[in-house]
Amino acid sequence: MTRLNTSQLLILSFAAAILVGAVLLQLPFSLREGSLGFVDALFTATSAVCVTGLTVKDTGTFFSFTGQLILLTLIQLGGLGILTMSVFILHQMGWRISLRSMEATASSFPSRLRISFRELLRDTVRLTIGIEAVGAVFLFAGFSRAGEGPAMALGHAVFHSVSAFCNAGFSLFSDSLCSFRGDVWINTTVAFLIVAGGIGFFVLRDLRDALGRGRFFLLKLDFRRLNMQSRIVLLFSFFLIAFGAFFFFLLERSNTLADMPVVTQILCSFFQSVTCRTAGFNTVDIYHLSNPTLFLLILLMFIGASPGSTGGGIKVTSFATLLLTLQSQLRGRRQSEFQHRAISSETIRKAVTLLVISVFFVSACLVLLLVFELQGVPHPESRGMFLELLFEAVSAFGTVGLSTGLTPSLGSVSKLVVIGLMFVGRLGPLTLMAALERRAKDGGYRLIEEEIMIG
Repeated sequence: MTRLNTSQLLILSFAAAILVGAVLLQLPFSLREGSLGFVDALFTATSAVCVTGLTVKDTGTFFSFTGQLILLTLIQLGGLGILTMSVFILHQMGWRISLRSMEATASSFPSRLRISFRELLRDTVRLTIGIEAVGAVFLFAGFSRAGEGPAMALGHAVFHSVSAFCNAGFSLFSDSLCSFRGDVWINTTVAFLIVAGGIGFFVLRDLRDALGRGRFFLLKLDFRRLNMQSRIVLLFSFFLIAFGAFFFFLLERSNTLADMPVVTQILCSFFQSVTCRTAGFNTVDIYHLSNPTLFLLILLMFIGASPGSTGGGIKVTSFATLLLTLQSQLRGRRQSEFQHRAISSETIRKAVTLLVISVFFVSACLVLLLVFELQGVPHPESRGMFLELLFEAVSAFGTVGLSTGLTPSLGSVSKLVVIGLMFVGRLGPLTLMAALERRAKDGGYRLIEEEIMIG
């Protein structure tokens, strides 16, 4: 293991967890009745470890309590990071941690941190457990108020708190959270957990340090103490949530939201804008959404969450970098700027490379899905399937978990393609950025530059 590099350690750790999870989910004690094929077990385990939420079986009715507990463990391991959790446990037991394990775990976080590795690791686990515990308390109150008994309310609260903070989207309810679409308490709690998990551990820690005491012991946020990355993540996350909620309401007010009270319409629009970034919960039927709305969700799912978070996608920081670069080009400026700071050319190159590779990979997998699912089917007989398959592919790559209901009906080979999308979506951007950090050896010379026509 000591000869493996960082990317290989990350890939092997996630792959091992997925395989173990798949085997456990096939065993009789994980199922209420019947059996689960290996491909379906592998699909479910991958979806849990990669915190996606796409399912081929109903989580609440098909799996037993033990099976649901296994899924919850896989979600927690995947959300926090297999290596992060393993290194934390070994550290707490007093074991010596190898340098490569530290490097692999630290690659999930920004390089410019003025704290020790152990302090960062401890803070990450504490923040995760603390936020999930608070979320579980609030959800317990919400489910209890909805009429559930104490035991059932507690089980639902813990499961959905972990699933929401890890941006997994797994739900014990057959309709996800559609039954609670008008419940402000449950919706806002789940939305808070999703945002907290989606902005990343580094931003959470930065926010904690920037909180000071105001008058009457009220917390007061000093934005000047926030790191540049935290400011970008918070600003653009707020923009994307507001943008998504506004256009979701605009596009669906006469469709899926038509028969709802205005307050519920606004709540559903806000919740779907939050959850479509990486979480996968839904309070409206995705199957009945209009085509423009589905495409809007595809764009938001592709952008995803923040670096070092539990979510997927190309990341908010990449989107922000590309947008700020476009703005600087339109203004004729040589540097990309944000709040009187310049974004390095290396960061811009990484964002462009990540975008191109992500688009290429999703497109290639989409072609495979079209071939395996629609080969030989004339276009007039498959209308709507292209958008549904694109939605499925981007949802898997962004580790979101929203679906138009297509997932259970996919063929075995198509499920393997989606498994690949989920796996690369969870690890691809991470391993890519780690690989790009390695600088090539300088040859001691520079080549003559030539210009080519663009546009």
